[in-house]
Amino acid sequence: SDEQKSTAARLERLRLRFETGLRARLTNIEIHGSNAPRLPQTASIAFTGHNAITLFEALDEAGVACSLGSACTSGSEEPSPTLLAMGIPKEIVKASLRFSLGRTTTEQEVDQAIERIVGVCH
Repeated sequence: SDEQKSTAARLERLRLRFETGLRARLTNIEIHGSNAPRLPQTASIAFTGHNAITLFEALDEAGVACSLGSACTSGSEEPSPTLLAMGIPKEIVKASLRFSLGRTTTEQEVDQAIERIVGVCH
């Protein structure tokens, strides 16, 4: 439907804003699948030099919701089988977090998340 298409386009713009904002401020990140077709509402990012579990806990404290691993294993602390299957080295996978945007996510929330993530990573 047109509504679904416009929601997907809006989420894609927000994801791009999120990823671009992080890339501009952090040098040690890698965005998984950035050159491939992917879901508009999800960003999977490696924070090289960080441990995803430690970072996940610090971001949770800072009020940023994210997940470890893939959607189907989000409760697990095991490295994402999806990223491993993509041929991404295990040490990069172990530094990766997944961020999801929702239909109610605003630009302001995206910008706030960027600030908090940058604060935790520095």
